[in-house]
Amino acid sequence: MFFSVKGLPIVCPPAPSTKALKRWRHLDGVTFPEQTSKEVPLLIGLDVPEIFWSLEERRGKPDEPYAVRTVLGWSLIGPRPDSKASVCVNHVQVGDELLERQLAKLWQLEATPIAATKEGLSKEDRYALSLMKQSKVIRNGHYEVAMPWRPGAINLCSDYPQALIRLEQLK
Repeated sequence: MFFSVKGLPIVCPPAPSTKALKRWRHLDGVTFPEQTSKEVPLLIGLDVPEIFWSLEERRGKPDEPYAVRTVLGWSLIGPRPDSKASVCVNHVQVGDELLERQLAKLWQLEATPIAATKEGLSKEDRYALSLMKQSKVIRNGHYEVAMPWRPGAINLCSDYPQALIRLEQLK
């Protein structure tokens, strides 16, 4: 699942320079690409945990920053080597042109409207479409539409009393 927004109200702090990282031996060889923008184009949630699996770690002494390499690149966690900020987390990804092209193609496909022709709709499709158009309402800022049951479908009675009995039995 993903959500799309016009912009994220956050800015990415600049990646630490190679010179700043030389202050700690355990971070030798850890590099971050030069950032061309402070804009955060993509936020990855915790619903894809394998993206955050650690492929390599560089630890120092307590109170020193450490680096973790994931499939997305290096992350620097802890106090910044070039700032007086107490604690900061940088997650910098090396640009992947193939991934960026695939994402752009996905967004293009998502934005392309699908034209439905009336000739292609079945009788049931037309019924469901008219039912949804007639029944749509906005409640608390959200659209609600009626369920597109087939005409003549059996109207089942409420099962609330039965559910209540089962709940009491579970207690």
